[in-house]
Amino acid sequence: MTGIVVLSVLVALAVGIGAGYMFERMRQGAAYRTHGEILKQAEVESGNLRKAQELAAKEELFKHRESMERDLQKSRDDLRELERKLDRREIVINEQQDDIGKKERMLELTQQIGRASCRERV
Repeated sequence: MTGIVVLSVLVALAVGIGAGYMFERMRQGAAYRTHGEILKQAEVESGNLRKAQELAAKEELFKHRESMERDLQKSRDDLRELERKLDRREIVINEQQDDIGKKERMLELTQQIGRASCRERV
């Protein structure tokens, strides 16, 4: 009888160890599946985050480019306005030079006439 009891205890111990081993394998298998699912989900989320950041960077670049283009266009417009002002000023200066030239010729002519008239009197 002791032999049967010992045998029963050994069988029960073997069954218990086997069941414990199977239970642990099942638990680890679920953990490995969960681990894999977590990794896949993390990869998907990191991809989505990267795409969102790339999109945000592109939008920021686009806004910055638009701002730079507006500034450049304003600078060009200001430069054109300055060129127009300089052209008008050049025209005014040329007209003034022409007027001064005419006045100089009139003065020379008047002086020549005055000298001629003084010579006639003498």
